[in-house]
Amino acid sequence: MYPDDVVLVGVINHPRDLAFAREDHWYRIPVDRIKRDLSIEQIDYLAFFLSRRFGEQNGSIPYFAVKTGVELRTRAELVPFEADHPRASQVYYRLAFGNLQRKSPAITNPTRRAVAFIYTTWDRFLAAQTISDLYSQSDAFVERVQDRLRRAGMPSERTWAAQKASDPMAPALRLRCHDGETLVVQMFEAEAEAAVRSDVEAVFKVIMERIARSEGPLTLNIPILY
Repeated sequence: MYPDDVVLVGVINHPRDLAFAREDHWYRIPVDRIKRDLSIEQIDYLAFFLSRRFGEQNGSIPYFAVKTGVELRTRAELVPFEADHPRASQVYYRLAFGNLQRKSPAITNPTRRAVAFIYTTWDRFLAAQTISDLYSQSDAFVERVQDRLRRAGMPSERTWAAQKASDPMAPALRLRCHDGETLVVQMFEAEAEAAVRSDVEAVFKVIMERIARSEGPLTLNIPILY
């Protein structure tokens, strides 16, 4: 489990589909509903928003599961007892996953905002209490390395790519080493490191090790975490 693992929240409108998820461990998504900039393979977890047909669970996200596989199927193949459905020939992703797990407390929807598919990150999902929290732009989620340093008692200064004209090291983090010198952590653009699994604790450990043996200003290259 990594903070930036992708969580897809899907809507379940019918008790039959919740039974499919709970008992058979699959969920269907029309192929054309996946974001253009996100492949189906990049989804790590599925979570489920239950509609008004679910009584006390109406308008909540009480369940999630780890994705285990994906395949293409027509609706008729997935729901054969509705072979005459208008979308029977439509192609869907059939997402397989492990046992449903409880999100405790369940994520609620107090403002009753319309929900379709929501893409969020694992750390946002874990911390969320309401639907709006899944879209949080808090520093804890946007600048995870900087937030981790702050929590360790090491505040840092953030520079941005737009400052590169005046600061050739931008974008970067700057913090003080034990010897009073400045440690400069230069950030790659996220897309340049898209193939690398980012781990906040691993990056934090690298920074701490370099600080420990630093005898002066030092430049590090590490991936930026979003």
